[in-house]
Amino acid sequence: MTKRTRQHVRPPEDWQPPSGYCECGCGGKTPIAKQTSRKRDQYKNYPLRYLRGHNMLGKKREQANSWQGGKKVNRLGYSLVFLPEHHLADGAGYVYEHRLIWEQNNGRELRPGEHVHHIDGNPRNNSPDNLVALSRTAHYKTHGDSITTSRRKSEGQKRRWSRPEEHRKQSEAIRKAWADGRRS
Repeated sequence: MTKRTRQHVRPPEDWQPPSGYCECGCGGKTPIAKQTSRKRDQYKNYPLRYLRGHNMLGKKREQANSWQGGKKVNRLGYSLVFLPEHHLADGAGYVYEHRLIWEQNNGRELRPGEHVHHIDGNPRNNSPDNLVALSRTAHYKTHGDSITTSRRKSEGQKRRWSRPEEHRKQSEAIRKAWADGRRS
């Protein structure tokens, strides 16, 4: 069996080699490329175009390669939308999508202390029929937490929501209360 050797890839004929200084404008001297990467437009034994991390300087949001169109999902499964001018926007300019949908559907802004609850417990299901605004205390009661003890609960107590029949009963109670016009 013969061992495959990697051939040296030469730059294209019309390729202009970098000057050896960072092209972001900082003027820093760039190192020599140790390997070829056509995707990055770098060739072995030639200077790199940018210092590490400088290729994205000044590129934000739409110009960045990693831009997802202003939508992302956080680690808890909630969808966020980039709207930096919205009154509910966090420091990075993102708003929870379920809060935004609830406001648009109900024609008013959420009051301070109001939480938007997903009736079916699925944070990705942002259909208007699945969202209800509750006071902070009512929302904690819905999930079986008190405001002061929610951080101290054991994992076993938190897992009780993993039982679908219990969650279904609680969701039906919320739907019935809203149908009757009782709001907490």
